[in-house]
Amino acid sequence: MENNRLTQSRLTLPVATLYAELHDLSEADQAGSRREGGFSSKRINGKTYWYRQVWIGHTRHQKSIGPETRELLDWMEQEREKTALWQQQRRRRRELCHALKAGLKMNFDALSGRVIARLSDRGVFERGAVLIGTHAYMTYGPMLGHRLPAMAVTTQDIDIAAEATIALASAEAAIPFAGIIEETDPAFFIVPPHPGARLSHALKYKGGEARVELLMPAEPGREWQPKFIPHLAFGAQGIPYLDYLLKAPVRATYLHDDGISVMVPQPARFALHKLIVAANRDVGAQAKARKDVAQAASLITILSEDREDDLREAADDLASYPAIYAGQARKGVRQLADAVRAMLPENLR
Repeated sequence: MENNRLTQSRLTLPVATLYAELHDLSEADQAGSRREGGFSSKRINGKTYWYRQVWIGHTRHQKSIGPETRELLDWMEQEREKTALWQQQRRRRRELCHALKAGLKMNFDALSGRVIARLSDRGVFERGAVLIGTHAYMTYGPMLGHRLPAMAVTTQDIDIAAEATIALASAEAAIPFAGIIEETDPAFFIVPPHPGARLSHALKYKGGEARVELLMPAEPGREWQPKFIPHLAFGAQGIPYLDYLLKAPVRATYLHDDGISVMVPQPARFALHKLIVAANRDVGAQAKARKDVAQAASLITILSEDREDDLREAADDLASYPAIYAGQARKGVRQLADAVRAMLPENLR
């Protein structure tokens, strides 16, 4: 019965091939290589000066590229030709993205997509940030060649995780995490810190339920306490067990607009971490716990059939962490159906 459901969820080869093409194109177009915007000039004291300009949200940003010279004009012409090719590829990516969403029968929230796209464009994922939570889970279906259960892919929360200490090169400036969210849509505002806390770690959408939260692995003895993250210039809340989830993340393509290149946890680690999360939910959050278990179950089912070694390696590595990690995972395992539990490595059953 389980194998029959797995067969029914598998994407057809043409649809799976679409994702492979889109992923290759989006991976080649990471932060810093997108070619939106154009050139503009100004006359100052009888001389022509050129600027590169781009619209970010509702704001136009200009950067001087120098006074007009023959060399500069030739360079701009070459850039225009590269931009034309990029725009052609972008149209193809949009076609692929649209076809994939139809094939997957999944709804990707437009507001969340814009936020994740802006974070990617501004290089947040290149600075070590990782998309986690349900939005990361939504990338695993096309990545693994399966259609995910619809009930497990709805959310209005965007969770981004980052390590607390990432050294910047002397020439690098911090990326303003909150500013990026606010420029995406001015309806976002920084949530005031909790009573007794000095730092905020989240933004909320005015008049809606959308929320963007920055998280980090908890420091011993400081669980749930926010800490300022210098390379993102914002606070992050310390979450227990997050260090296991964030080890060796992988690149994925989020299905919004023309495909967004993001970093996400390894699917097997995500599944086992969801069992830990489910085991630690309060009694008033059992609906979320059921969703955690549903996401874990769908990934375990797929991985046990197609990538069994990934599950075994994730379970073995879990044993290298403090014993409470595996202990909490086993508590979550007890919430799985018997057939799914049997798919797990023996050291987690």
